[in-house]
Amino acid sequence: MESVKADILKEIERLRQETGSDFAGLGWIDSSVRRMAWRFALGSVSTRTLNMTQRINAGLSGAAIRSGRPALMSPNAFDAAGQREAEPVMLAESLQAAAVLPLCAAGDIRGVLLLGRRSGSFYTREELDQAFAQVEKLAGRMLQLQAMQLGIS
Repeated sequence: MESVKADILKEIERLRQETGSDFAGLGWIDSSVRRMAWRFALGSVSTRTLNMTQRINAGLSGAAIRSGRPALMSPNAFDAAGQREAEPVMLAESLQAAAVLPLCAAGDIRGVLLLGRRSGSFYTREELDQAFAQVEKLAGRMLQLQAMQLGIS
């Protein structure tokens, strides 16, 4: 189980570096309570991030979950302050720009990868396309970890 966690962390860190992000967090959906919990966070400045949960339809994460496509927030967006307030992790981590990528596995959206910058610079289409192409592997690893935790092999 520890090697799967290490692989997940390595993949998240690689995506964080490749996209020039200050923060990368993986939120996983618990469908029994219709909430998402933040399971992994790299580049975090807040001790509260991994204790946070949120409704699966809230904020930028909710937009990515509902649409099945990346959701973006740029620092000069019309309602940037409102978008940050709707996404508690963005407030806790002082993120000015963010991209949320849905994690799909077994035909369903199971979670999200939130990439964020504190500097407020935009994410380019190329950065997002590259990251989005790689999140399926991350979702598969998370399903593997979940099965191990439940004792299913």
